[in-house]
Amino acid sequence: MALIVFLPPRSHAQLQSSLPNQELRRARSWADLGSQMGQPGVIGVVVDPTADGTVDEAAKILRSHPLIPFFAYVPLTPAGLRSVFHLSKHGLEDAFICGAADVDRKWQKAIEIVSGGRLAFALLRAMETRIAQLPFQLNRTLIDIFERPHRYDCVTDIARHAGISVRSLYRNFERTGLGSPRKMLTVAKLARGYSLLVSSASQLGRVCHTLSYSRPQLFSETVAEVFDCSPSNLRRDSNADEVVLHLLEWLYKPARYHEA
Repeated sequence: MALIVFLPPRSHAQLQSSLPNQELRRARSWADLGSQMGQPGVIGVVVDPTADGTVDEAAKILRSHPLIPFFAYVPLTPAGLRSVFHLSKHGLEDAFICGAADVDRKWQKAIEIVSGGRLAFALLRAMETRIAQLPFQLNRTLIDIFERPHRYDCVTDIARHAGISVRSLYRNFERTGLGSPRKMLTVAKLARGYSLLVSSASQLGRVCHTLSYSRPQLFSETVAEVFDCSPSNLRRDSNADEVVLHLLEWLYKPARYHEA
């Protein structure tokens, strides 16, 4: 799994030092960057938007590929900080300062998160047309749910992050055919949970802690509700493609009752 990188030579070397085991695919231009983003195995993009003197091209890439994690890696200069501020208006959420203290650990944590989100990316791609119909802030919030499911405990959290009421949240989901917000949050957590479960280093306790479940039993009950099995059986008997298809089927299955 690779990061597409468009950086000056010094920043590229610093990033490679921070992520020695990560594949970096160098882009030669903004156009080359855009073409590479459609290739298999891409888990994110790292750019210095000031590298060619303009942030407009970076903003275009960010807007046209909202589902691919986008990282700005900039020098601690007025131009670098201005570029981050500008891109934040177009949905940028992750920025790193070249040479900042503890930057290696922060990069490693960020890539660990996006690497564990391959199922989430597949689900977002499957829902892309419907997600595109949502208001901008709700669109970004929905993507964030899949990137950082631990930040959301309930439907109210989704509405708060999107800056809308719970009633408006449900209306937008109904209008776009996205199931329900409660089910969407469950899908996001289970997608990340499965990715963690199949990691050899992940035990059930760590999975629950990462996803902000207060007790392992709650995660097990959620798995049983959706997959009708235990977490250990899910890990043993299902592959990623099967999990994605099952989650989408469960998400779109009409509820037998009205959700509060």
